[in-house]
Parts: sequence; structure tokens; C-alpha cells
Amino acid sequence: MFDFAPDESGLTFNTTVKVNHPKHGKSEFTAEFLLVDQDEYDELAREGDSAIVERVLVGWSGVRDADKQPLPFSSGVRTAMTKRAYLRTAIIRAYVAGYTGARLGN
Repeated sequence: MFDFAPDESGLTFNTTVKVNHPKHGKSEFTAEFLLVDQDEYDELAREGDSAIVERVLVGWSGVRDADKQPLPFSSGVRTAMTKRAYLRTAIIRAYVAGYTGARLGN
């Protein structure tokens, strides 16, 4: 039996973000994402990838700073992440895979 809730406002989910850093190679962290409906996602997509990340990435664990210390979630760090194409793309891929169960193609 499937239970459908027409209003999923505030629903979040966690999934793994697999990052391929151009210099340091592969690593991963766990992201907490806000589930948005398709209309909102489409509007964000028109604004660009950074807008998607700014809206849906609401938390994380397993992220460290340059000194290898845990880096707590903040909107400022999230914004800095959107400025790195390899990271922004990894976050969006994880979001889409997390809510659809599918992987994005190349």
C-alpha cells in the first residue's frame, strides 16, 4: 500500500553525495535535502544550478574544512560550494537520484 500526502512541505531526506575533486579525487558526504515539488524545481532550474543547490541543500554531515575539522552546515559555505562546478553538479546529481531513484546521464 502506498500512502500519498498531497502536501509534503518541509519533507527532507538524506543521501550520499559522491564528489570527484579535480585534484584530490573521489570522496563523499551525506547531504540533507528539502524535497520540492516539480513546479518549484522547474522554476529553480530556469534560474540555474546554483539556485537549485541554494534551495534544496539544507544540511550535511561528513564535510571537513582545510584543517580536517568537521565543517558545520551554513548558508555561507553552501553558497561557496555552488561556485565549484564539480561540487554543484555532484550535489544536484545526488538530489535527483535521491528523489527519483534514478541516476542522471553524462
